[in-house]
Amino acid sequence: GLMDGLFEGPLHPLFWHSWFCPTIALAQIMARLRIVGPHKTKGFLLKSKLDLTTTVLLTFLFYFVNIMVVYVLFGRGYLLGKAPSTSLLISCGIPVLLIDAAVVGLFYFSLIKTRKIIRENYEIPEEGNQCPGHEDALVSIFCTSCAVSQMGRHTADFSTYRGHCCTETGLPDHVACDV
Repeated sequence: GLMDGLFEGPLHPLFWHSWFCPTIALAQIMARLRIVGPHKTKGFLLKSKLDLTTTVLLTFLFYFVNIMVVYVLFGRGYLLGKAPSTSLLISCGIPVLLIDAAVVGLFYFSLIKTRKIIRENYEIPEEGNQCPGHEDALVSIFCTSCAVSQMGRHTADFSTYRGHCCTETGLPDHVACDV
């Protein structure tokens, strides 16, 4: 249900990652499953190209660039007493919007593919007949935090191992992940 994300408690790292930084939670899930990219590629002892450090750095870079663009376009101009020109808004705003759309699109593409891989690997059938073949996309897009939390709980045994915030897989370093 909707409250399953709190199953391990409100202080569990997966809960916080799912709601406030799902990119990190997705990178940890992909590392557990040894998914190398947003396609179905797995390998024995292959390290995910989208590792935790890269994901954290890209996430901070994404937010930093957006904050700087907003400051340059709006904050600086209004502090000086004049509104930004239309040409400045267009020349700076549109490229940033396109890059943002690409980054968000890649995240959702990876999320949908990872969810589909988990369902196929664990033989989990789609529920409902309203939109056959589209459940992964609909759940991932309209309830991202719930989908990430569900995948995280399904791919790790948190009753045996504690969740960790800043490890490659979200589990203790000594825990081997299934291939």
